[in-house]
Amino acid sequence: MSKELIEILLGLKRSVKISIIFLIDLLITNISFLSAYFAKFSEIDSLFTNINSIYFLIFANLLTIPIFLKFGVHKNVVRFVNTNFIKDIFISITFLVSLLLIIIYLFSIKGVDIFPVTVLSIFWFQVIIFIIASRFIGKWLLSFSYANIENRNIIIYGAGVAGINLLYALSKNNQYNIIGFFDDDRNISNQVVAGKKVYSPSQIDYLNLKFKVDEVLIAMPSISVSKKKEILEKLSEHNISVRSLPSFSELVNKKLNFSNLKNLDINDLLERSVVSNKNDILSSSIKGKNILISGSGGSIGSELARQVLLNKPKIIVLLERNEFSLYSIFEEFGGTSSNKRIIPILDSVLNHSQIIKYLNKYQIDFVFHAAAYKHVPMIESNIESGIKNNVIGTYSLAKAAIKCNVSKFILVSTDKAVRPTNYMGATKRFSEIVIQSIYHQNKRKNCDFSIIRFGNVLGSSGSVIPLFDKQILSGGPVTVTDPNVMRYFMTIPEAAELLLQAGFMARGCESFVLDMGEPVKIVDLAEKMIKLNGLKLKNNDNPGGDIEIKFTGLRPGEKLYEELLISGNLSKTKNHSIYKIEEPIQILDDVDQLIKGVKRCLDSGDLTCLKKIVKKVVPEYHASNGKLNQTLDS
Repeated sequence: MSKELIEILLGLKRSVKISIIFLIDLLITNISFLSAYFAKFSEIDSLFTNINSIYFLIFANLLTIPIFLKFGVHKNVVRFVNTNFIKDIFISITFLVSLLLIIIYLFSIKGVDIFPVTVLSIFWFQVIIFIIASRFIGKWLLSFSYANIENRNIIIYGAGVAGINLLYALSKNNQYNIIGFFDDDRNISNQVVAGKKVYSPSQIDYLNLKFKVDEVLIAMPSISVSKKKEILEKLSEHNISVRSLPSFSELVNKKLNFSNLKNLDINDLLERSVVSNKNDILSSSIKGKNILISGSGGSIGSELARQVLLNKPKIIVLLERNEFSLYSIFEEFGGTSSNKRIIPILDSVLNHSQIIKYLNKYQIDFVFHAAAYKHVPMIESNIESGIKNNVIGTYSLAKAAIKCNVSKFILVSTDKAVRPTNYMGATKRFSEIVIQSIYHQNKRKNCDFSIIRFGNVLGSSGSVIPLFDKQILSGGPVTVTDPNVMRYFMTIPEAAELLLQAGFMARGCESFVLDMGEPVKIVDLAEKMIKLNGLKLKNNDNPGGDIEIKFTGLRPGEKLYEELLISGNLSKTKNHSIYKIEEPIQILDDVDQLIKGVKRCLDSGDLTCLKKIVKKVVPEYHASNGKLNQTLDS
């Protein structure tokens, strides 16, 4: 069978292919009748001279059609027939012959001999053999024809139920050659499961040498983060790409199939907690409350909105200045003007009078302030905009919250606010000080304020991870600023959940920091991402590699490493991933007058004036490099 003919057959609609197989099965059924008759009588002429036998054959064909349709024997994909197909054929043919025997018996009672019973027993055996043989011959022809076509060699990690189901799902795709299973259970090592051999993971070198493994698919939905990390670390050494099934919680109500597989990325190498979304503190704090989230179209703001909605607030107000970002998150929530629970507001935190109207109109209980400019190079080039949005915006929203009797105000801060070396970090530290000053100058103390610091989140618009993905897909090079630069990382869902919890812990005005784990070298992330994509690092030791890492030098305002504390200590909270910051609070003598001074400098375009104010309020700010980061004394 030629490759061209196979491509034509495989290119037909599924319904056409099923019809062809059905007709072939009917043809085999009739040939089996004739063959059985010939085997019994050594001739078939008498069959066509007996009118009763002719009627019987016609009736048998009419009976075969609904039985085959009922048992679906024609729906099995030829390339992937297995023991289940044999069982279906056996049951359907046995059922057909049983009905025909009953009919012959009923006619024999009346003395009418319509068909020899012994022929039916031969027919039963032959038709089962012939139909099964037709499928396996078809499977062999297709396999033989595709022998020279380059397929991806796959190993499934996990020989359990999920792994077996994944094997069956993959079997429907001719692009994959399933070598076998990996499994850590020594009791099934070297055994055969679902027709495939089970190997020990320690045999990866042997299998890679023998088959040149292209991809490993992890089929263990209940696998722990640490175990997945261990597997990925091991496989990344061999430049084998890896994909995985989602967790059990993600697979709920979903049929397991090939599309469930997801590409593994650097998130899976970071041993972070899994967000449960089932927290009694959050549920009791949020349920029935009215909540406003600024910057709700951003990475953190949108995830805060998702998790808040899970805890059934009365109203959630999505405040966002970017139209498309607001549209996207509103649509994600099934946005419609008739949904009174989700309120999209296209506006800026700088619009103080309007913010007051929103807070009063929707009787907001809690404010999560996630709106901020956070891209270091952008703020270095646009200092005025950074100060206006990050400092004035925070002041505007916080003052409005006090005026409108909001119960809690949570400021989303950053580790870059600690001893900042860039204006993004300096404006965020400025915002922290503004918050603390507003609280202490508020005699009513009607609003709890909290400041929450954390590091980089994976997958956010400012994260290096999407940039690396894009560079790898385009063939490189992957750009890293410095071989020694290190950062803290956590996932967006984890950061959002901890932000919510920390915000509701605050009493008065308190600052918290999230447990970011150990800092990670960015160059190590880059190397692992290259390997996770099944590619080889190109360097002096391996000039024939695929992707090169290029060092570009630290950008203006960039640190080699980030910190989470200015001074003082950390104290534990009820959540082991959240720490309370015990450090001296810096309070401005008159925050209102200071902000008026900032606004005057902004209105006049006096950058030197703005820099002096920033330096006064954030004395620990020291420029790292770059013309825009020169200190005021220079």
